[in-house]
Amino acid sequence: MSRLSDADVFSRVVRAGGFSAAARELGVTQSALSRRVAALEARLAVRLLARSARGVAPTDAGRLYHEAAERALGELDAAERSVAATAEEPQGTLRVHLPPAFGRARVVPVLGRFAALHPRLRVHVTLADRVVDLAAERGDVAVRIGRLREKGLVARRIGETRAVPCASPDYVARRGAPRTPAALARHDALLLAIYAPREAWVLEPVSGAGRGVRVPLRPRLVSNDVETLVALACAGLGVAALPDFLADDLVRRGALVRLLPRHRLPATPIHVVFPERRHRSRAARAFADFLADALGARAAR
Repeated sequence: MSRLSDADVFSRVVRAGGFSAAARELGVTQSALSRRVAALEARLAVRLLARSARGVAPTDAGRLYHEAAERALGELDAAERSVAATAEEPQGTLRVHLPPAFGRARVVPVLGRFAALHPRLRVHVTLADRVVDLAAERGDVAVRIGRLREKGLVARRIGETRAVPCASPDYVARRGAPRTPAALARHDALLLAIYAPREAWVLEPVSGAGRGVRVPLRPRLVSNDVETLVALACAGLGVAALPDFLADDLVRRGALVRLLPRHRLPATPIHVVFPERRHRSRAARAFADFLADALGARAAR
């Protein structure tokens, strides 16, 4: 492995706050990552990370190495972008960050087509269940679902998603299907953590006619992970409001039943975002154009 590769691995462990999170982002095992850092420490003959039961933190030497590594890697990224910008065809490395559920459901299935269109481009895809700081982590482009709160980003809206109430056929057989939005208040709700403080859903008519109805909920379970709610809804634990990019396929397969089909939750926007200093990247713009074309019709229903 090259020294730059070692520096990149170490920096990712520091930025992620530990081996486990960094391993998930890199798609390798935690033990493999730990061995890489241990080998780096042995080569430098210095301890870079202080390990404890609570995780890892850089030592004084580790902080110095991390700062220098970030500068070197940033300069390498800049050099690659400068060279790639001179070519008609996008080339170099494109670092893409995706929210896991949406990424697996909608983006990963079409990445092969994007790669075939741009054979000189290397695509590095990270699925992370956190808002990645693109500037700090040298990301080129990301997909964001929901309201944008960050500064320093150039955003392009490519569509929207809406959550719909769903439950398993077994749950519906046991508890019955609600006939009105208000009837949901009597059912066990599986809540995404962002709704938990309010413990309510607002259901709007699909037709667009009429006002939304605020429905107080009886939470059975709360999670910050939408795929956990999918699994529990399919297991018959309760009713979940699932984004249509997940719910549609599950309803089609019969794993879930869509409740109150004339109602849905308010729209949530989907954006492709770039750091301001990188929004002119030919590769990043090509990726945004491709996603807008490939996903726009499905995401913006």
